[in-house]
Amino acid sequence: MKKAIAKFISCFIVVLLFISTVSISASAADVKTKELKFNKNGNFRIMIIADTQDTLNPRQETIDLMDAALDKAKPDLVVFTGDNIHGPDWKIAKSESRTKKAIEKIMLPVVSRHIPYCIVFGNHDDEGDVSKQYQMELYQSLGNCLSTAGENMKGLGNYNIPIKNSSGDKNVFNLWFIDSGSYNTDESIDSFYDFVGTDQIKWYEKKSNELKAENGGKPLPSFLFQHIAVPEIFDLLSEVPKGTENAVEKNGKYYIVNQEIAHGYMGEGPCPPDYNNGQFDSWKKQGDIVAAFFGHDHVNEFAGTLDGIDMIYTPGAGFYIYGNGLNHGVRVVDINEKDLSYKTELLYYKDLVGDSVYGGDYLWYEGACTHEVKVIIAVSVSAAVVLIAGITAFIVVKKKRKIK
Repeated sequence: MKKAIAKFISCFIVVLLFISTVSISASAADVKTKELKFNKNGNFRIMIIADTQDTLNPRQETIDLMDAALDKAKPDLVVFTGDNIHGPDWKIAKSESRTKKAIEKIMLPVVSRHIPYCIVFGNHDDEGDVSKQYQMELYQSLGNCLSTAGENMKGLGNYNIPIKNSSGDKNVFNLWFIDSGSYNTDESIDSFYDFVGTDQIKWYEKKSNELKAENGGKPLPSFLFQHIAVPEIFDLLSEVPKGTENAVEKNGKYYIVNQEIAHGYMGEGPCPPDYNNGQFDSWKKQGDIVAAFFGHDHVNEFAGTLDGIDMIYTPGAGFYIYGNGLNHGVRVVDINEKDLSYKTELLYYKDLVGDSVYGGDYLWYEGACTHEVKVIIAVSVSAAVVLIAGITAFIVVKKKRKIK
């Protein structure tokens, strides 16, 4: 009887997985060829999801946040700004099949709703030695992905996608997606994190000029998405003495958000590359970047304007890695077709889902461990207690036998 029940359960699970796969793949052809355009009300909504950064079995809180945010916002496009998986984790590192499962699971909330999405890579995505090329092909195979590998240049996944007007006959806005790299490997340059390369900047300028020519000689208003912020992010901050309220430390200095040009919460010192390769100056020269959106620094969500360009953080959405407790969230951006202005807001876990988490508190930014580490520690301690108890019992029994 038990064998029959087990066999039935196994078959049932296989059928469910098959149905799920078929339903996800069914929309592939339609979504891949879909052009982005403003809706009939003259609006285009983007949801930005940063640093989901999980492994084979994503935290339920992360999935709940994504599900609730997608249902509430109903975006036209979802953008993942890198560290979509935690590549170096031992459960998926060096394994294409396990990396595949991790990506499929974290993308399921978006893919199952048939919402177009784009990705850029972060420093942790390929840190487990599973190539970006393999990962990009996997994202593309899921059906909803509008991302491309891009031309031959530094990084992978440097591309742009225009947004047409509601009539569908003209490009009126543009989206840039840039691979900001992982870690600097050039020993002649003093920088921990990598930086956008000269060839990437030249490609951006060339394409920007093409879009400008198509737009009657005017720069085509654009958003830019990449994982790691540019060094100029520090220009939105003010250096202050140690002990100043709300100040955060970075490399021995202390900073607060400069309220004259920026606003929002800063929970950690920004982590851009230490080397400036001129990317921001290139944006200024081209004049098309309305706003640049970053992830990477999980507990930062501040935004500010420098030289006419908005620079905006999105807080981490993933509960597997550190974050700002119940303020894990996503960012929603609405673009208005009439004047191409935009507005943005954050949607938080605490408002969308509630104030409860599964399996205890592993929202560990303030120094606590992840849930997984806590479980390992608990199991290890329990095993040690059992082992000690067993050894003690053995010694007691042995002594009693000697006494007899």
